[in-house]
Amino acid sequence: MSAPSLITDVYATAWIPGDPSGNADLTGPNGGPHDINARTSPITTVSNVGQWDWQTGIDLGTTGNGAGLTITVSIPDMTAFSTSPGLRLVGWNGTDWVDLSGSPTANGTAKNSTLSGTMLAGISAIGIGSIDLPLPVKLVSFSAQSIECNALLNWTTANEQNMSDFEIEQSDDGTIFHSAGVVSTKGNNQSNNYSLTLNQSSVINYYRLKIIDINGNYTYSSITMVKTNCAIKSEIITVYPNPAKNGIVSLIFTSPINDAAKLMLINESGQTFISMDLVINAGTNLAKLQLNQIPRGTYFIKLVATGNKSVFQAQKIIVQ
Repeated sequence: MSAPSLITDVYATAWIPGDPSGNADLTGPNGGPHDINARTSPITTVSNVGQWDWQTGIDLGTTGNGAGLTITVSIPDMTAFSTSPGLRLVGWNGTDWVDLSGSPTANGTAKNSTLSGTMLAGISAIGIGSIDLPLPVKLVSFSAQSIECNALLNWTTANEQNMSDFEIEQSDDGTIFHSAGVVSTKGNNQSNNYSLTLNQSSVINYYRLKIIDINGNYTYSSITMVKTNCAIKSEIITVYPNPAKNGIVSLIFTSPINDAAKLMLINESGQTFISMDLVINAGTNLAKLQLNQIPRGTYFIKLVATGNKSVFQAQKIIVQ
């Protein structure tokens, strides 16, 4: 922070990891949760990675309300959250997150890049936000809808010039996105319609367009959410032999997706005897479990995919 105007001014700050909507700021004034969906224009998104508690001298019984101070923070990796020109330092004023940067101030989006803003009186927490930047093409509309277990994305553009591709990005939590498909632009100066259907492996997914020009520069559209109208099916694990004597048992199961998973053997009291990581593939999978050192009794085999994207019914097995 920049130098306070009075030697008696006092300020305190501390990092609070996690979503500000749920991980409460424990100090007053304006303590409690800070809803990341409560935003004042031009802020369109607030990151859920964490916030900085901010207390002024007035809060601490001394002098200084913070107004006019230049605040510079070292940020976590924000590459998947926004572009550098779109990042903004934001402050919680008791009801909303407000823009403290006023213009692009980030020197990057990688971990330990810096982001600055000018403090306002009445701010009790500091966060990381972003704004919607002007797009290199006029995006007339961008929408998504659920069709059974799929997400149908539709968008319309106008005045396409020097455009390369639309990269569709998908997220489970609205923060960390991955590429889910690429559509080439039509590259004319007309109104164009595009659509793409994607399989949605979890009930709720978030989508955005990464709009890329011929020089490799890009910006993002707004984020849209799709909630599928189908249930995620529970898959059955076949275990044999069962009952099993000390030795190896085989597991056969079918997964709808490629994923990482954890395989566990749990007794009736909830005690975990075996826990091992697996890589599962879309389609039929075969795994083996060594039971040589397992006491006799009744157990349950539980398989959980990362992020609970697929659910497998726990299966009972008797070890003799």
